[in-house]
Amino acid sequence: MSARDKIVLGGKRETMVGEEEKKLVAYHESGHALAAWLLPHADPLDKVTIIPRGRSLGATEQIPEEERHNLSESYLRDRGKTLRGIEKRVEDLLERHREQLAALAESLFENETLEKDAIEALVAPAVRAATATDAA
Repeated sequence: MSARDKIVLGGKRETMVGEEEKKLVAYHESGHALAAWLLPHADPLDKVTIIPRGRSLGATEQIPEEERHNLSESYLRDRGKTLRGIEKRVEDLLERHREQLAALAESLFENETLEKDAIEALVAPAVRAATATDAA
């Protein structure tokens, strides 16, 4: 664990989390990560983890590309959608990308933490293919 992770996410907790709960947390965090990756105005993903830290069982970390003093409406909407994941548009996106969500959750379950390059490798090719199909 990096020092930054310890400060931002909290210290690692030694919690007894069963396999089923770990799978649920992996799917939950994968939903946040996939929504953040798909929404055009959301901050870029840095990592997603299911290692319990602080008071949470997992976390999806996004890091802004630049410091912001004023926030656009589109940024705030996509940020909110990433956090809530309940907007109709996000539900539709996640439904259309169900296979990527499952692959992301499975990989997260196995590895416990995925960095942005690993997330992109799992999600980008299929999303690009689906986008090309939709455009045709």
